[in-house]
Amino acid sequence: TPDDVDHLFATLNARHAREALHVTTDREAALQLEIWCISVSAQTDGAAHPLLRIEVGAGGQLDLVERHASAPDTPTLTNLALYLTLARDAQARIVRTQACDLRAQHQETLQIDLQSGTHCELVQITDGAAHARTTAFVRHSGRESRLRWASAALGRGTQVQDAYVHVDHA
Repeated sequence: TPDDVDHLFATLNARHAREALHVTTDREAALQLEIWCISVSAQTDGAAHPLLRIEVGAGGQLDLVERHASAPDTPTLTNLALYLTLARDAQARIVRTQACDLRAQHQETLQIDLQSGTHCELVQITDGAAHARTTAFVRHSGRESRLRWASAALGRGTQVQDAYVHVDHA
């Protein structure tokens, strides 16, 4: 089914993720976080599957800079999964950049859950990789949750960069 296809890379990540980062903040806590994911070379199974889980407590604030890169002149395959949950009245400002080598393949699945009164601002810039794909599932699971998403894909030559964003209002 189309829904299964949209979740394909997240399913692969769940089965093969060896690298995981889990961050949970307390109620009303503020967190500034910068994360670098650097693909160095294709691993023995042919891919890297980093997993990021971030949960922001009620009334909390997250400032996240997430950077993705790869070693130069190295074929890499990255399959990232990011799960972000904002509890009631939490806020997040997120900047995501991807600047992989032109021999890299970069797939990512984002799942964002916005509960009541939350506000998420996300800026995403994709500049690199032979192929880059973002699949995002955003769920507004509470009243008055807001999402502002700005994205730029800076391709050149035969680069393929695309994004699929599914928004659900529960």
